[in-house]
Amino acid sequence: VIVFFILIANFFIQPWKKVQPGNPLSPNWTVLKSSWWNRGTKKNKPLVVSSILELIKEFEFWGECIFYSFNLWLLTYYLSTSGAFLYEKGDIPFTSNPNDPTDYMFSRMAGWMNSFGFLWYPITKYLMLKGTWPLKFSVVISANVCVAIFVIAVQALEPQVIGMVLLSCSRLMLFSFHHSFLLEKFGIEYFGILNGLSSFIAALVGLVNYPLQLWAVQSGSYSITFIPIGVAVMMTGLFAFFLRRRRILSWARNYGVEPQKIRKPKDVNEL
Repeated sequence: VIVFFILIANFFIQPWKKVQPGNPLSPNWTVLKSSWWNRGTKKNKPLVVSSILELIKEFEFWGECIFYSFNLWLLTYYLSTSGAFLYEKGDIPFTSNPNDPTDYMFSRMAGWMNSFGFLWYPITKYLMLKGTWPLKFSVVISANVCVAIFVIAVQALEPQVIGMVLLSCSRLMLFSFHHSFLLEKFGIEYFGILNGLSSFIAALVGLVNYPLQLWAVQSGSYSITFIPIGVAVMMTGLFAFFLRRRRILSWARNYGVEPQKIRKPKDVNEL
């Protein structure tokens, strides 16, 4: 529901023109017209891309959108079912007091680990400044695949702490890399609508959590339901692989360089 209202805000409430002081901000209903979707940029802006539809069709957008949706799917499903699959692995109460901190200790720890994700800020910052986009995405995918493997294949309870730590780290990286990628590749003008659209698609993917939990109840195992999620996350590695082989054209859009004329510069002067 929250994602739905964010999407509505991105479409109707976000001002596409500069708001003048004293003028009330009202919804822009021209978004319902086809001319808005196919609108060209101003002539004084040397942008190659002139349509939102063109941006949505680009590999960088829908590939990153799939990456974001599937990895966020793992994150939300892990947090919503951690108490159930950790109980299967031996996280049981030791007292009759429901508020005793020693009861369901690992389930409580899963929530604590998620809230301490800010501790991984130095690593995230280093990757943001030094790493390439394929490397950044590969780190998130690798961490989440390891999380799924710990849930599926490791029956012991204590090693699940490693999965909690990895999920806490990948969560911070996922949101940081997702928003930064959209800003760098498509610019601030299109960030709102592209971020809203990708969040909407991620929310639709998250609806699969309900039938997965029904499957878990019928099969008697929550761990097995992580198999399709782990496979989906692993497949997003193809996005990082192909992104590494593509020439990034974001700087070309900003300076009006024709895509067919782009080549790798030999030195700074040629650039």
